[in-house]
Amino acid sequence: MAIELAPDPDNAPGCVREHCCFCFRPTAHWYAPKDVTVCLTCAEVKDPSEVPTKAQWCASVRDRFPEFRTNHFPMS
Repeated sequence: MAIELAPDPDNAPGCVREHCCFCFRPTAHWYAPKDVTVCLTCAEVKDPSEVPTKAQWCASVRDRFPEFRTNHFPMS
């Protein structure tokens, strides 16, 4: 794995998963140094230098999923 991941400690069965910062598939794995989610598939082919900042990741989720533009992912 090119990117070392940590499992989501809050990942209980039935919990909503966050979107991978690369492919947007739901995942229960995090890249701890930047506090963003990365799925196992993307972690195998991506480099840690490619992982966006948390602000960039939140902005991309807001852009891709209009339902998250309010009440989620603060703009700051």
